[in-house]
Amino acid sequence: MIKPQLLGGIGLMLNNKTILITGGTGSFGHHFVDYALKHYQPKKLIIYSRDEFKQFNMQNAYKEHDDILRFFIGDVRDKERLERLITLSMRQLLNRCPLVSTILSKLSKQTSTVHAT
Repeated sequence: MIKPQLLGGIGLMLNNKTILITGGTGSFGHHFVDYALKHYQPKKLIIYSRDEFKQFNMQNAYKEHDDILRFFIGDVRDKERLERLITLSMRQLLNRCPLVSTILSKLSKQTSTVHAT
């Protein structure tokens, strides 16, 4: 397990931030949520995944954090759905979500590569 002090300044970027976690009910997403809730004080964690049953289970597992967690059904391959999620609170996400730019950049590169081949 990574200790918070080993993350250096990265950990400070998670405090009081809104974080979008795509694939949030998968193994990485689930562990990231658990770790973030135990070691940091995020303003909001947005769990974006395609598995409604896993979201249901995760909501029940983290009932004490229902004021922080938000769940959205969707698949990162569904660009329109992801754009709608981001558009719903574009100003908030762009101002407070350090991962959105990275995710959109990667999606854009993947889409360009797929269309180029």
